[in-house]
Amino acid sequence: ARLKSICLNYLVFSEKICSKKNLIKKRSFDNHNECFRTYRVSDFVQTLFLLSETLKITYSSISFGGVMEFDFLDQTDPYSQGLLMSVRPPEKTWRSITSLSGGEKTLSSLALIFSLQIVKPTLLYLLDEIDAALDFKNVSQIASHIYFYSLFSQILVISLRNSILSESDCLFGLIKIFGETKVISIKNSTL
Repeated sequence: ARLKSICLNYLVFSEKICSKKNLIKKRSFDNHNECFRTYRVSDFVQTLFLLSETLKITYSSISFGGVMEFDFLDQTDPYSQGLLMSVRPPEKTWRSITSLSGGEKTLSSLALIFSLQIVKPTLLYLLDEIDAALDFKNVSQIASHIYFYSLFSQILVISLRNSILSESDCLFGLIKIFGETKVISIKNSTL
């Protein structure tokens, strides 16, 4: 709710400043920079608000009911200090992301990556042993999310967990035979 009010304040503020500047027929360099900065902050805050709403849904889905949100460290200037990420894993209290366990940090990070995929898609992801700190239940949950997001982009995952491997389209392996390294690939439909 607090982030939403900040977003709305920035939007109203940016509209007022830029409409006034357009009426005055901005001719000075400072006015142009101020208007550009206002648009930039407004766009950033809008994207951050969308990301925040998406992150709540994604983290809840990945963690079986947890809550995750972030807020500006400096409300007046969103670029100066950064963001504070707070997480409430299921059946636990609110914590800063720095005080989470390895598995909880992994789930939080993946929720952020998947939320970014929804808000600002990327064509290729390389995820290296993201399941190392996760238990079996969470690995299965992440595997299903990776499969879903792989419908929209290419995701390369380095993993040793069967749950992740079973959701893949193709498996690649490296083997060393008589001092020579070879790459093998298997279509998952043949397994």
